[in-house]
Amino acid sequence: MKATPMRVTASTLRMHATPDAESPVTARLPQNAAVEVLDDPAWRFVRTPAGLGWVHGDYLAAAPPAPKRRTWRVAKSLGVLLAHIDASAPGRSRSFDGTIGDEAHQERASDHNPMPAPKGAADQTPVVSAEDYTHDPAHDADMARISEALRISRDPRIKYIIFNGRIVKSYVDGKGIPAWTWQKYTGANKHDHHMHVSVVTDAALYDSEKPWSI
Repeated sequence: MKATPMRVTASTLRMHATPDAESPVTARLPQNAAVEVLDDPAWRFVRTPAGLGWVHGDYLAAAPPAPKRRTWRVAKSLGVLLAHIDASAPGRSRSFDGTIGDEAHQERASDHNPMPAPKGAADQTPVVSAEDYTHDPAHDADMARISEALRISRDPRIKYIIFNGRIVKSYVDGKGIPAWTWQKYTGANKHDHHMHVSVVTDAALYDSEKPWSI
């Protein structure tokens, strides 16, 4: 028999031995209690932790779907950077923090989109290799200072950093601009509310949990 997950909507719902309000009450189910409906008339035969019985269908609603299992993860190095920023600015705003991209990001190439893990990696979960950190200098989260500290550090994990209309790359790009040199960022989003950090695609580096110099 196929079971349909539902939940109790009444403040308390009496469960009966038979589909009859006058039949013996076998249990009282609290609001939002999960049940599995085993029949589908006005009275519904249900399975619960309290046992089997009958409840009136007017007091049941569809159960919320089970949460989806996350099919991606963030590069560990970015989590370490986030922990550093949070520790130094515990009262900071997180309004513009972000990891995985929205629909607009998913329609184009972006480090906010999960990339396949390298073959042979112990963890084959797709990896997001970029993270955004909210600029909130009033609460010690000054991304102008932090982005410059990261640039000066020349950490080998960094692919590029974007903040406030500028970008710095750890490599010489097609324009011939030297590595680790700030240049104008021409993307539509100036990133003036947050700093964007992308890390390289080498698993040994993007999952390195070495402290950052900020």
